[in-house]
Amino acid sequence: MVLIEPPALWVLPDHGRAHEEVARLEKLVPDPAAEVTEETLEAFLNLAGFVPPGGNARQLPQWLEWIGFRNSLRNTPALFTHSDEISRVRNFTGRCCSRLGPERRRSCVTLSIRSPPRFRGRV
Repeated sequence: MVLIEPPALWVLPDHGRAHEEVARLEKLVPDPAAEVTEETLEAFLNLAGFVPPGGNARQLPQWLEWIGFRNSLRNTPALFTHSDEISRVRNFTGRCCSRLGPERRRSCVTLSIRSPPRFRGRV
């Protein structure tokens, strides 16, 4: 299992720009200094699939929480400028912890990747 956040677009040819949704993501926040408006956040939430088809992001219960984190989208340009070596991923062994469920219990797993992820035509 590989958990990627933000997406490791650097492993894809041309950072995945051939995929329509990736190209739209790149245009959404073109500069880390750009203002992230509510409209930008709304477009991102729709693009990322957080909003059901035909839905309205502003009417979802999470909207007020998402507004507070909208400037996190300023990292978007880095997705298209970062480059790395797949060997670093291939040789990764580490511990990943998160808080899950309503009780926010801590859950930890040890991750070890022995072969590179394979691109199968979807981003």
